[in-house]
Amino acid sequence: MDKKTIIGVIVFFVVLTVVLILLIPVEERNKRIEKWDELGEAAETNAMAEFIIENEELYTEDIIRLYYENNDNLEFVYNYAFHKDDYAMMTFTNEELNSTGIPALYMDDTRWAYEYITEQRIFQSGCVGVSLTMANLYLNHNNLVDPVSVMRTAAAMKATNMFDFVIVENTGDIAAQFGLNAEGVDCYENQQAGVDHNELISALDEEDTVILLSMMSEEFGNHMIVARGYNDTGYYINDPASPENTEKLWPFAEIEKDVVFYWKITK
Repeated sequence: MDKKTIIGVIVFFVVLTVVLILLIPVEERNKRIEKWDELGEAAETNAMAEFIIENEELYTEDIIRLYYENNDNLEFVYNYAFHKDDYAMMTFTNEELNSTGIPALYMDDTRWAYEYITEQRIFQSGCVGVSLTMANLYLNHNNLVDPVSVMRTAAAMKATNMFDFVIVENTGDIAAQFGLNAEGVDCYENQQAGVDHNELISALDEEDTVILLSMMSEEFGNHMIVARGYNDTGYYINDPASPENTEKLWPFAEIEKDVVFYWKITK
């Protein structure tokens, strides 16, 4: 074999080796995308997604599934590895315990969000538990009620459905288990939701009373929120599922048309 041929063979194998080396990341990427789909694609530019994939043993299947149900859940899924046991040491802040208004709490708060009710976690089905906790903090300023204890009590009472959502008519019975009084008003007649404006305003004006609104709408889904006040044009709410909704002023009609039941909670 002459020198020219030898050089050609060497160049060929060098080029082939380089090509194969360059193809390794492509192959690895394809395998990752095949296994992880959207999460694998996200991992190319997002450090949280990358961490989840590289440390999959730290995550349960149902937690990762939350990402596929809604990509906006990525940070919540990522935080599971660091906060899944937070409930064991859960406390309320001094600000929450001593608030002069109704403190805003949320279902995705890691102090309780990852805890199971029976089939679902507080993050998914805990709106009534969070709402009653807000009511208790405002009325009693103690730590005897929290979202997990409320929802597990509700499940034990068979006051929840198969998805761990509280059956709204049972809210008063659940509240009573924690020393709270609850007067319910049904606002759903002839398959039509809606509450009388003056009636709801009057309820909000009652002293030492927290109003829980059971909503059914495209905006809120089937959901419990807290009405914490109003001004000349609309309501202020605490939405356990959305800080953005909590920060908004809601025109009267937008809230009133979707109320199917409301509860007046007192101590």
